[in-house]
Amino acid sequence: MNTNYQGKLKVLYSRQEIEAAVARLAAEITREYQARNPLILGVLKGSFIFMSDLVRRLDFPLETDFVQLSSYGRGTNSSGKIKMAQDIRATVKGRDVLVVDDIVDTGNSLTFLEDYLKNKNPASLKFCCLLDKPSRRQVR
Repeated sequence: MNTNYQGKLKVLYSRQEIEAAVARLAAEITREYQARNPLILGVLKGSFIFMSDLVRRLDFPLETDFVQLSSYGRGTNSSGKIKMAQDIRATVKGRDVLVVDDIVDTGNSLTFLEDYLKNKNPASLKFCCLLDKPSRRQVR
């Protein structure tokens, strides 16, 4: 642990709370998608640990892929200008797509991705996020 942060870090959610949330979400996803072979699309880099925990709990055929968006430039605050840093490789047209992200912050990135994916004509498009920061929301 970096000693510069000692005393300044605060645990927001325990490991048990996170595991329970992942289990609950996995159960929901299983009910929704178990017979549909969905494309599970992770938003890099933040989603990769959450998505791996989630996908390990899903026991049905699925495909995974990742997309990377950039909106932060050199700082830690969103610039509001979204760029595609890494595009999706999987076919979206006619597929059930579930986008997985770690945190909904301003909402700009997910709105950009929603519009982008809708133009690829998926059969369905839904989002699964572990955390929500409504105080920072700029869209929807």
